[in-house]
Parts: sequence; structure tokens; C-alpha cells
Amino acid sequence: MVPDDAAGIAATHHQSWVDTYGEYLPTGYFDEWTVEAAVARWERMLAGPPAPGVDRVVATTDGAVVGFATSGPARPIEDRPAPVRPFELWALYVARDELGSGLGQRLLDAVLPADRPTELWVFADNARARAFYARNGFRDDGTAYRDRRFPDLRVARMVRGAAPIG
Repeated sequence: MVPDDAAGIAATHHQSWVDTYGEYLPTGYFDEWTVEAAVARWERMLAGPPAPGVDRVVATTDGAVVGFATSGPARPIEDRPAPVRPFELWALYVARDELGSGLGQRLLDAVLPADRPTELWVFADNARARAFYARNGFRDDGTAYRDRRFPDLRVARMVRGAAPIG
């Protein structure tokens, strides 16, 4: 990922949310989280080099962003249960036209070695994503929470590898 990728990543990120979660999110959610807001956020994030331990990759086809993934140290986030693995898959998004192409697997492999003890958070009702992560050795550890931005959606933790922290 480089700063010039920000607009394409933001568009893919935003459209993935519209496609996957649009019917579940509160009315007006996308009035607040616009593509422009996503671009601004990605421009800030990509303005400098990644922090130590952070991996981030982007996939393009004919110059257009079709997917991206990021991982790094597990992050304590307000209102979310404390991390139990040292690493976290922060994001993995693939354009709708690329679903089932193997791109998601390539992105996951690029940012997350199979032997790295990792956790991730996924909407509990996202069966496709949960099945993908299960095929990659992640299991639901029974921990979930409700993000205050999405009070009707349960967010579940999936973990891989033995090395719990704390």
C-alpha cells in the first residue's frame, strides 16, 4: 500500500460494507460514513510508513483496487474485550466481483503467516467470512460484543494459534 492507493482502497472498503452490511446497518449510516470520509481516513493512514509489525497489502487489476488486507499487533479498543492473541487481522476486503477467485486467500497469506497466533473480529452473521476464516484455522472463541455504532449486530472474535497473551 502506498499513499496513491488511498482513493481506490477507500472505494473498495466502502462498497464492501454497502454490499455486505448495508441491509443491517442503521438507517443513515452511509450518510455519515461516505466514500469521501473513507478516502480522507485512508489518506491519513497511508501518509507515512506502517508502524513496526504492521503488514498491509493491496491487490489491483488493470490499475483498480480489487482488495486489500492489513494486520498488526492486537489492539485494545474501547468497549471491545481485551486481546487474547498478540496479533490481529485488522482488515480483509475483496471486491464483490472477486469473491470466490482466491484473492482473499492470497491477501490473507500476504499479511498473516499461518503460524502467527492471531485474532480477528467479524460480524457474527457474516457466514461467508466466518467460513473462510474457519478454513484458515480460526475458531470462534465464544467472545462477542456489540459495537456502539452497530447495536443490532453482534461482533464475534475468532482466534488461531495457541499463544494467548495476558
